[in-house]
Amino acid sequence: MRAFCLCLTIGVLVSTSAQAAEKTTIVVFQPWASGTLSSGFKASQRAKGTCYTHSLSTDRPDAWRCFVGDDILDPCFAPSAHSETVACAKSPFSKSVVLLSLQEPLARDDNPTTKWLQPKGMPWGLRLSDGGTCVFVTGATDVVAGDRLNYACTTTGWIIGAPDRSRAQWTARSVPWPNKRITRVSIATAIF
Repeated sequence: MRAFCLCLTIGVLVSTSAQAAEKTTIVVFQPWASGTLSSGFKASQRAKGTCYTHSLSTDRPDAWRCFVGDDILDPCFAPSAHSETVACAKSPFSKSVVLLSLQEPLARDDNPTTKWLQPKGMPWGLRLSDGGTCVFVTGATDVVAGDRLNYACTTTGWIIGAPDRSRAQWTARSVPWPNKRITRVSIATAIF
């Protein structure tokens, strides 16, 4: 049952927060504004490294998979195609980034293997209605009910496959791996 109230205030229709909470909020992670860090973002570390290919966490064209020694930083966001610095996110839920000075220019060509492995149009992070968070996992996971375990979550285990976007409030199938009991969870925020 949906609980809502429609109130007329000076000719404007107002809905309650219960109704507004029933819609998934879309957020675009934007660490750059006009070539400098966006307001609210902070550099927690500075390093030197390289970015050989686009991100495997997101299919955004400004996102890269970068390396500092043997450590992988993914995604790292470039303010332009010719940038000498990228901002590598620690998490989709944090405004703390690693500023990576590039030792080589960003790749100009698309890597076909990267394109094949990228999550097509899928969010990088999900905040569930229960407050839990989920992050898209690169690399090998497992399969449940015919779909890949795509998101590792703090409260529910894993999200299977892609979120269901057929309604205003997105949902997803969740499994507390290795238990294979599938439940449905609501998504409050999707971060791209």
